[in-house]
Amino acid sequence: MIPSDWVPRRRSGDGETIGYVEMVGDDVVPRGLVGNALADPTPDWDAAEQVIDDVAMRQLAQKWELTTDEGHALTVVILEIDPRRVVVGSGDHAQVVGRPAEDGWRIEVEVPTHRLRPVPDA
Repeated sequence: MIPSDWVPRRRSGDGETIGYVEMVGDDVVPRGLVGNALADPTPDWDAAEQVIDDVAMRQLAQKWELTTDEGHALTVVILEIDPRRVVVGSGDHAQVVGRPAEDGWRIEVEVPTHRLRPVPDA
């Protein structure tokens, strides 16, 4: 579950949560919806929110690497996400981001998690 002291950053058009701001001492950390840090801590709240605006939603549309409980790395896409969990599916056979082939598998992971990291654009 996303910690209750993380402040939701909401999209201006529809109020949808697109990330979180975490207070760490005198600094803030911009975080994505899976809890991943989007940038280093900064004392500038507005800068942290701008990072979320610029990165968080775009990041959801890319492939991710999931580290399994056994330590294996799987390429995945995000299928569903909410403040409690993220559901991922096979990214190797994705027809479009967020929609794996019908025979794909699904894994549910609690958030925030360190088991997921975005795969850099190729």
